[in-house]
Amino acid sequence: SDRSYSLFTLKLWLIVKLQHMTTQLAESNPRLGASNHLLLGLVLVGVLGYANSLNGPFIFDDLNSIVENSEIQEFWPPRWLWIAPQNATNQGRPVVSFTFAVNYAISGSNPSSYHVVNISIHILAALTLFGIIRRTLTGNLLYDRFGQNSAGLALACALLWMIHPIQTECVNY
Repeated sequence: SDRSYSLFTLKLWLIVKLQHMTTQLAESNPRLGASNHLLLGLVLVGVLGYANSLNGPFIFDDLNSIVENSEIQEFWPPRWLWIAPQNATNQGRPVVSFTFAVNYAISGSNPSSYHVVNISIHILAALTLFGIIRRTLTGNLLYDRFGQNSAGLALACALLWMIHPIQTECVNY
């Protein structure tokens, strides 16, 4: 169907964008060297680790915040910025309401696109953590002690953070 084709296109676009961002991150500082394979591995572990949630239904507060939330069903005018259902998780959280409105505009109430966005945000956060740790360890103060192992240490920290079971709730729901 058209909806599954557009969801596939969205997933493919996100994968290409993530790969492009990892290339830019690796090439942004020559001192860090090329680490595309580490970053791509981090992305793949994230995708494979959370891919099981793509077919999951809306649960718990998703019903009130997404399915029954008529405010996110119209992208313009952006009433979703200041109006949310009582006891909804996006009440008073305009960024969350914005992502819900964008998701609804793309795929309606199909939970897969919401899961793709959650996984993508989580992977981007892991890539950011990798970059911060690696840059910290290759800085002037720590380079002598950790510089040679900075990529491995950054990868281990980012992987542990990304796939730790405590992250399941914020990514899968």
